Amino acid sequence: MLESIKEIGEALLNEKIEVERLKGTGTLLVKIIFDVNSRSLDSELLECRYKGKSGYLDHENVLAEYVWVGNDVGAKPQRRLTTDRAEYLLDPGKKGKWAIKEIIDEIDAMECADSDLLKLRDMLSEIANLFFQTGQSLVPVLDEVLAKKGVEKRDIALYTVSMRKNGEVIDLAKEPGYRKFIRRILYGTESEKWPFVYGRCHVCGKTGEVLSNPAYPEGSMLCMYNVDQRGFMPWLSDDPEIVARAHAVCSECKEKLRLGLNFIERHLRVQIGETRKLNAFLIPKVSGLTRENLEKLARAVKDAFGIVKAYKSLEEVEKLVDEISDMSRERGQLVSAYSINILFGRRESSHFAFQYLIQDVPVTRLIEIASKAMEISNEAKDFIIGNWEIGLDNIYGIFPLRVSGKDVDWKPFVELLNAMLSGTQFPWESIVARAVLFARICRYGAQAGYTVTVPGKNVDLFMCEGIFKYNLLFRLLKEMRVVKAMSETPDYPVPDAKLERFLSKQGYTEPQRGLFLLGFLVAQIGTAQYNKGDERKSILNKVNFEGMSSERIKHLANCVLDGLRNYRLLNPYNEAIYACMKAMLDRNIEKMQNPLDNTFYILSGYAYGTLQRISGGERENE
Repeated sequence: MLESIKEIGEALLNEKIEVERLKGTGTLLVKIIFDVNSRSLDSELLECRYKGKSGYLDHENVLAEYVWVGNDVGAKPQRRLTTDRAEYLLDPGKKGKWAIKEIIDEIDAMECADSDLLKLRDMLSEIANLFFQTGQSLVPVLDEVLAKKGVEKRDIALYTVSMRKNGEVIDLAKEPGYRKFIRRILYGTESEKWPFVYGRCHVCGKTGEVLSNPAYPEGSMLCMYNVDQRGFMPWLSDDPEIVARAHAVCSECKEKLRLGLNFIERHLRVQIGETRKLNAFLIPKVSGLTRENLEKLARAVKDAFGIVKAYKSLEEVEKLVDEISDMSRERGQLVSAYSINILFGRRESSHFAFQYLIQDVPVTRLIEIASKAMEISNEAKDFIIGNWEIGLDNIYGIFPLRVSGKDVDWKPFVELLNAMLSGTQFPWESIVARAVLFARICRYGAQAGYTVTVPGKNVDLFMCEGIFKYNLLFRLLKEMRVVKAMSETPDYPVPDAKLERFLSKQGYTEPQRGLFLLGFLVAQIGTAQYNKGDERKSILNKVNFEGMSSERIKHLANCVLDGLRNYRLLNPYNEAIYACMKAMLDRNIEKMQNPLDNTFYILSGYAYGTLQRISGGERENE
């Protein structure tokens, strides 16, 4: 993974410093002007963001000009002259987070003779001596200045330091010394405690001077390699030369990693789900790309993941395939050469919460999954009217995951995703268990402690739609060779042409068909009960949502026959369905030894029958 991040950084070398993305909705950059002649505070305003059709968009040239690279996070001292928090520039009471003093002290500690750095230090020292002798915060003073200009805080995205001397305004963030300073603290970490040592860079493999402590950005994915825990060091030592044996990096690779990291965090971050989102980073494997080609590849990779995550049109998929094919021809590569690593995790203050890593996923696999999912979704409309997307967002919404406080047990979902992307086998029993759990949560309102959000009304419809999507997911996984397909052929078809086509496309065996038809008849009774005011559909009380044994199935079949008679539903169509179902159950009852499987297929038939009734779908009788 480090090698891929480094190669992305190589494409960005000699470019402008990679800037951070702005947060919030503010659009203004405030130049805080320290007038050293009048000893007063003034301001100027610049637009650093505009509102486009797709939301707020950054003026990246402005952000690069004023070197917006984010704040120092965690307990690290604040060493930025462009920041989104005014107190970092105007409040000495912030101590280690008051950037002006921290930058002065940092330059002094460098003991360097660089004239640009010394000039920056002198300008900041002059500001500190003239404006902050009392140690009081100047934030209220700036607020007054901005209020007179009619500027509200919600409109401000960034603040930066400027000084006016002899009538000339100097933007310190534009000074050569500041740019040298930023590059040094971003890409070099030599200090009295952690000096350069002789060793081998664990990224590029070259020997020479390496950083004994890489000090990667806190909270980033790279901080997984930080050597700040003594218990993980060789011989439990904090000697720099020994620590470097755990993980060492040269200055050149450190800069490339930082540039690559920033690019990934800005352009290749994705999320799955609407609430309690699963965060991931797409890390393409690249080599020898220009900045322009890298940006093309990043868009293609994110679009490819996007069509798996959420429903797109077939035209969009074909356009993406053409774009990737064009890129491949330009570089003389096969389309299959493009692959990505998917890192699941998120920033948590000063550390990175790693969750999972899926390696070497071909971009073509993403396109293959998306195309097949769209085909299945479109075919489902022939059976049940509606939108039956089965992208990752849709699956995630009906895939119950355990929640404990703010923590979510993502593992079951990510393991399914891993199997889909890698083409490895996944136990269908695990998905059946999730489907039945989903139905149980809906039926009994047991959503506390799970990620599934059950609506306040139309819960039965929500459950049926979810179970029907699980059926479509089953077919997708079977056709993507992720779950094993059964080869058994039923002895005779179901006496409903449309229903027979659905079951055939699903590849359901005769025992599964028998259970499905039993659930289908439960739906007929449930609809009749609902129409008579029984909104809970008491026939569902005969279905054990914990799992149905073979004996319970026999009992349910008898209850269904009674229900059809009692509600005057024993017409020729339902009689034929019941006879077919009973024959299949009688022949296969000994095979129905998995209670969860039994419940799932009964609920699948119930969902199909209920949705068919709601959507007004027609039956095709034979």
